[in-house]
Amino acid sequence: MLKDLIGNKTAEKDIRDWLSQNNWYGNSAKFIELELHAIQPPGWLQVFRFTVNAKATSDQRGKLFGVLRDDERFRRIEIEVFEDEPARNERLQEWSAKLSSVTPNLGTGDAAEPVPMMANTSELITFLIFGIVILGAIGLLLAYFGQ
Repeated sequence: MLKDLIGNKTAEKDIRDWLSQNNWYGNSAKFIELELHAIQPPGWLQVFRFTVNAKATSDQRGKLFGVLRDDERFRRIEIEVFEDEPARNERLQEWSAKLSSVTPNLGTGDAAEPVPMMANTSELITFLIFGIVILGAIGLLLAYFGQ
């Protein structure tokens, strides 16, 4: 369900560009896996895991296991690739430690504990009051300028 809602085409393009800039033929790379792994609400920071079969410019072929971290607030993308899956999974755990997990914990088969968006009740109440005040202000502006 979540996979249908979240497109990975931008992440795929970013990975292909990175591969091309780092001595791999990015345009011909074959994606085996490209999945959103973790996200920080409201969605600015995202961590993807991927696996590709790629050919290096030195004619070497390889299966690469990678991690992409995309922070849209700062338009910053970080990509790291590994030759083995355990090393990739270790980096995934580091990069997604305080994020809401979208996929099960790798290697355990257990569903990851999501990070709550609101840590406690007082934060939730403050958020709700702030939202009501903003809606009220918008209503007043519409009433004043809408006539």
